[in-house]
Amino acid sequence: MVLMSTAVLPQMQDRRKGLVINVGSFSSESQTPFMSVYASTKAFVESFSFSLAQEFAGTGVRIICTKPGFVITKMIENMVSESVLWPGPDAYVESHLKTAAIIPMTNGYWFHDVLSFVGSIMKNVMPFVFVTLNTSVMRPRGFNQTRKNE
Repeated sequence: MVLMSTAVLPQMQDRRKGLVINVGSFSSESQTPFMSVYASTKAFVESFSFSLAQEFAGTGVRIICTKPGFVITKMIENMVSESVLWPGPDAYVESHLKTAAIIPMTNGYWFHDVLSFVGSIMKNVMPFVFVTLNTSVMRPRGFNQTRKNE
């Protein structure tokens, strides 16, 4: 990401036009047990994007960071169903495109924004909630699905 930015941003700046969309993660917003490296690298994406957005303000180059939460993809669609609270890729992208045009740092989906707000208030409680959800709901479903496929 850093190397790509150094390669393309000068050209965008010369043209006074450009858009960079970096993909972070909701995991960057609080401690994420058992995913510490992932969450830390996504926190870097957020910080780097925010800093670049400030550095390039007024140049015609926009830097956006999207921090999606849980999106139902093919990898997990057998464990959890798409719903209003947990979007699939199409619903997420449609929502994200509406918010990214306005906000340089977005979760991209209304429920992810709600979780982000609640998480900012309950920052020390969220890791416990995440671990509980992950270990009591997601992992057993994934394990059972894996066993069915064997």
